[in-house]
Amino acid sequence: MQNFRFFILALFIALTSSLTAQDYTTKVNAPKKILKYYDKAQTFNRAEQFPEALDQLNKALEKDPTFIDAKILRASILGATGLLELSANEFEEVLKIDPEYIPRVWYELALTEMDLQWYNKAADHFEHYLQSKAKSEIRRQKAERHLANARFAAEAIANPVPFHPINLGSSINTESQEYLPSLTADGTRLVFTARVGNQEDFYYSELRDHEWQPRQPMEKINTPQNEGAQCISADGRMLIFTRCDSRAGRGGCDLYYSAFEYGQWSEPEKVPGNVNTPAWEGQPSLSTAGQTLYFASDRKGSLGKRDIWQSTWQNDQWSEPVNLGPKINTP
Repeated sequence: MQNFRFFILALFIALTSSLTAQDYTTKVNAPKKILKYYDKAQTFNRAEQFPEALDQLNKALEKDPTFIDAKILRASILGATGLLELSANEFEEVLKIDPEYIPRVWYELALTEMDLQWYNKAADHFEHYLQSKAKSEIRRQKAERHLANARFAAEAIANPVPFHPINLGSSINTESQEYLPSLTADGTRLVFTARVGNQEDFYYSELRDHEWQPRQPMEKINTPQNEGAQCISADGRMLIFTRCDSRAGRGGCDLYYSAFEYGQWSEPEKVPGNVNTPAWEGQPSLSTAGQTLYFASDRKGSLGKRDIWQSTWQNDQWSEPVNLGPKINTP
């Protein structure tokens, strides 16, 4: 995602030209030899040959350190290759040359500073972007959200709260990834998602004598497809989870359930009623009483790409799901 972001910026500056530059060089007034380096860098960048692209940009900027388009492209490539501090410094130099040349530079600098966890700087630069003449309304909305996040993060870091996480140990964790834990209300049964090769499966563990027992695969539930993003009912007798079929395309994830009966989990079945659709459904969460199911979906009627929906258990079935509305869901 980060690489894609910087690639889009590089494409953007390739399509942008300056009509007002006087004290620095742009694509419009650059000498042919310097422009040749820049054009080669663009070609290498599109092919994701970043070292070669940087080499061409360095040659151009050795000839003319004020070539602003080359500096923007170099900043974006440095970011795409993970050299975030160098990228941020380069964006800063661009803004010193002309803070209004391409307003999006403020935005990209702020995003880079978010990645670096420089939240106060990021907030300042998002504010500069929002005060600029940038025309993209979608990006302005994103900048407003990022600004709120940056301010929150800066405040949270300045005022930390006691937090001492304890690793659950080798009975649960491995060198691979374990995540999305679900606990029963009494805290004695743990279900979690684990990365197994190229797919996801469920494991569980029970707490005995204050120690988590060695994890066990949930064999009746796990398949060659992905299982994850689960919730377990407060009494530990119902598991609702997401199963994705990679062969089914965009809408290939649905909600399934399994019941804990006679000391074992039942064969999973799709959650009945109208909870599942040809669209994407996932991320289930059950209320404490088990009577309300919340989940995410991009089904018809969503206000954004994915919204939170609600269904209730009525007359031995799940009701027609209802979108939680604009107080919860956004574009």
